[in-house]
Amino acid sequence: MTGSPLLTSPRRSTRLGYVIKCPSCNNSLPDTFVRCQFCGADVSRAARVQGAADIPNRPSYSWGPPTWLVVTYYIISGYYILSGGFGILASSGVLTGGKANMLGVGSGVFTALVGTALVFKWDVLRSVIVFFLSAQIACGLLSMMMLSPMLKLGAAALVMMILYGLNVALSAFMFYLYHAVNED
Repeated sequence: MTGSPLLTSPRRSTRLGYVIKCPSCNNSLPDTFVRCQFCGADVSRAARVQGAADIPNRPSYSWGPPTWLVVTYYIISGYYILSGGFGILASSGVLTGGKANMLGVGSGVFTALVGTALVFKWDVLRSVIVFFLSAQIACGLLSMMMLSPMLKLGAAALVMMILYGLNVALSAFMFYLYHAVNED
């Protein structure tokens, strides 16, 4: 009987995160079920109680993500904006007084644009953001692999390896935050 489409009613849940406790076996079920998937008992008249954590495969944030996730999301988004701005200034020669590196300027503009899109949650750039974060992770891992034979050269290579590792971790965490904060 488990997994049968006859176990659920055609109606939708009235409120996200509400569950039914089966009166027969005391298991937690989504509030759309009319029969218990475990024992087959009728649960159509069971009381609905708040408890999204009891049900697997439910969104974990019924009223939005925790505050610390949102704050961290905006801090890292701001970091991308500042990092992009610094990249523009450094590559354009403003900080060093040297020649402009147009590839660096373009990279800085792209990074600042992604940070801005993250802050303002521009859905138009959703695939660009996912590409950017994935590319950050891939490039960081590739740089770490290329740098690993040079670790015997000393502390400078070790510092670079740590920085690349932190960049990979930051991008992976931002990937998680992006999807946690922007749940549909």
